[in-house]
This record gives sequence, C-alpha cells and structure tokens, in this order.
Amino acid sequence: MYLSVVKIFILFFIPSMLFADELPEYNLSVKGLGMGNAYTGHARGHDGIFYNPASLANLEGFQFRLMGLGVGLNGLDVYSEYSDIFDGAENDLATALNTLYGQPIWARLDYQLSISTGPFIVGAYFRNNLGFTLQNPALPNLDANFYSDMVLFGGAGVPLIPKIFDIGLVAKRITRYAGSGDITASTIAFLDSEALEDVSRTGVAYGVDFGAKLTLPGSWHPSAAFAWQDIGDTAFSFSETSPAPETIKDRMNVALGLEREFMGVAKLRPALEYKMLNGSSTEVQIGKKIHAGIELELPAITLRGGFNQGYYTYGASFDFWIFQVDAATYAVELGEYVGQQEDRRYILQLTADFGIDGTSGDWFNFSKSRRNRRGLKQRR
Repeated sequence: MYLSVVKIFILFFIPSMLFADELPEYNLSVKGLGMGNAYTGHARGHDGIFYNPASLANLEGFQFRLMGLGVGLNGLDVYSEYSDIFDGAENDLATALNTLYGQPIWARLDYQLSISTGPFIVGAYFRNNLGFTLQNPALPNLDANFYSDMVLFGGAGVPLIPKIFDIGLVAKRITRYAGSGDITASTIAFLDSEALEDVSRTGVAYGVDFGAKLTLPGSWHPSAAFAWQDIGDTAFSFSETSPAPETIKDRMNVALGLEREFMGVAKLRPALEYKMLNGSSTEVQIGKKIHAGIELELPAITLRGGFNQGYYTYGASFDFWIFQVDAATYAVELGEYVGQQEDRRYILQLTADFGIDGTSGDWFNFSKSRRNRRGLKQRR
C-alpha cells in the first residue's frame, strides 16, 4: 500500500520536468513531431492552434474533437525502469531510486477537447508530463523543473486574400502549477507537503498567439508561414501564498513549405522551419532551432519523417472512420549544442473527430481524407 501511494504521487503530482538545456517548447502535436516539428506551415484542423492560428481560416462546417489523448515516453523500457524502483526495499526508497542515478526519465499525458464552426474555435487542453533526473548517489534527489497546465482557448482565422493569404489569432487562459529545485527522496517517501511547497508555484496567465500563411498558385503550392506565440511574453499572476511561475517568453517561428497532389489520391508536403528567431532566444544554439520534415498523405495512412534539433524523426497516422491513431519518435537535445546529449522519445495519440458540413449537403461527413481533398481543390 505504501509503495502504491508513492507511485501514484510521482505519476500524477509531479506532472512535468524539463531538463537543464531543453528548449521550452509547448503544445507539440504528434503529427508535427513525426515530421521534425516543422509543422508551422502545414498544421491543419484543430492541431492548428498549437502551431499556426492562420490554419483556422481553412476550417469548414462544424467540427468536434471529442478526444485528443496523447501519451509519451523517453524510452521503450521506461516502465521496467519504474518497476525496478518499486521492487526495491520496502523501507529504503533511496536505495531503490539509486538504480536510475544520472538517467533522465520523461513522459507526458495530454488531452484536448475542442469545437469549431467555420473558422471559429473554442476548447480546452491539458498538459501533464512526467520526468526527472536523479542526482547524487550518496543522497538521491530529483533535479526538477516541472509544470502542469490547464488551458482554455478561443480563436479564429481570416482569409485576407482567399486561397492565398490567411491570418489567425488564438487567445488563451493558462492555469499553471510549476516549480523548480531539488526534491529529495525522503520528501517523496514521506509525502512532505511543506517541502514540496518550497519548490512549487501556481498562477494564472493570459496569452495571445498570432499566425500568417502565404500560399502561391502552382502545381506545388509553395508557401511561407509565420507564427508569433505568446506575444509580448505571457506572465503569470501571483498570490501571497504562492509565487508566480516563470514567464513564458514569446517565440517567433518561420517556415517554408510545398504541397503537391498526385493522381488525386496522395499528397506530398516537404517543409523547412526556423524556430525562435526573436531576441529572447538568441542564446540558443542555432542547430537546435532548425527543423525539416516531409509528409506523405494517402487515403488511410499518412507517413512522416524529418530532423528535429539535428536528430531524426519519423511517424505515421492511421485513419479508422472518426478515430485516428498517430505515432511518432523524435529526439531533443538536453545539452547546450546539437550532438551533446540526445534524449530519444516515443509518443502515441488517439483522437476522435467528426464533422458536419451543411454547405455540401453532407450532414454526417466523417471522412477526413475527403474533406482534405476538397480543401486542396478549393485552394487552387
């Protein structure tokens, strides 16, 4: 019973730990990660709120995301690593934790619920991740920098020049539990709430994201996209009982892309992206900012590949009527420069989307591939 309580505490109340030099990127979709996270120019549907609000201009009819559940791990043997911890001595948690000394452990659990009608969208998503690096074998402690968010959002996209130039805006309210510092093994073992309060922060913030996309005519539909996330920085409120979490710095991303349809049944989308080009991130090594990827969409399966921060990525999506399964593997750089410390991660997402499009006379249009083909023809 004792170990079960500790396990639940770790899994659900230490939601996210970022490592020292990992880039602070939020709201990364499984589709985007599969193609090297070069997704600002190709984000579509309800995933657009995470990368480029301009994509909302292409939403049609009524669309409802009943579920967007994502789970990620930074190694296929992570579960066995956790099992090894809790198979240790009943009264010596520090010794059991010692098996993970110096090894970064990471996981994430996300959920999204959203509704759109035409180019307008509202919804909520929850970011919950787990990770830590165990330090000091003599007296184990968790070097932690964690956050857990509940986000309410609303936005819209506008085609300033139909089929050519779109812009979009998303406003969001973020409730965050976060913190940084060392959490000792004894604090976890005895559920010392006072010690945990010393490294925790809570706050509420309001932020705005802006996006724009230019698509030129032609068989390859060349495009250029720009996204400005957390414009002017997103600062959290604070109270007398809890200091505010750290401010989310604004980030500007630019992307180039192509989109070509082949024989009406396949689409190819290569992309190149440069992230964090603004002044607040000038200290980030340039290799960690460059992303490239490619996506091949077929009637029932979509394949992706790319490079994220210098490391390979690949992924796939499988359509089952209103359900879609997305899977990807990617890596992030935990060191100061590319090639120093790779952290390979695996992520799986299950979504349930349906749409009703009265303009076409189809009141139960569940076929995402058919909507995508129609959207491509409209942009020509």
